[in-house]
Amino acid sequence: MVERVENLVTINGVVNGAFMPASKNRLLTDVVLQEGFHIRGGLYANNLTIEGPGTVEGPVMAKRDIIIHPPEKGDKRISLRCGLSARLAIATQVPDTVEKSPVQTKGFLPFFVRGDVISESVSLENAVVIGNVYARNAVVKDSIVVGCLLTEDRLVMRNSMAISFRA
Repeated sequence: MVERVENLVTINGVVNGAFMPASKNRLLTDVVLQEGFHIRGGLYANNLTIEGPGTVEGPVMAKRDIIIHPPEKGDKRISLRCGLSARLAIATQVPDTVEKSPVQTKGFLPFFVRGDVISESVSLENAVVIGNVYARNAVVKDSIVVGCLLTEDRLVMRNSMAISFRA
């Protein structure tokens, strides 16, 4: 189901095809993805918030920020199948009460990205990325990156694995 209230769209169902702005006025639309979303194409938003498990099959792009709240249980996940990019920041927000991580717990995969992650600032936690991470500054915690971490200024890694990195 897709609900629109002025410049805020909430999606918690299936969207057949891409969710892209249809006019210049829609470029500033903020999007919230809630549990049960499945977008069978790409997604563009001014600001994007992901609040529950679901899937986007195409590329995910935001003009400003992407905030991700990965599920706390291992049986549900956020799956982004073609990578994501945001102009300003991409950040995962995991509560301190979550004790599992993909690095330590077999089968625990709350946030999965198949593709590159690109932004000025990237903060990943409890994520598995099959691709590269490109950022000016990056923090990677309790995550696995099957690719390269490529940062221009600063890289912080905690309890994480990557093929290689450059910082």
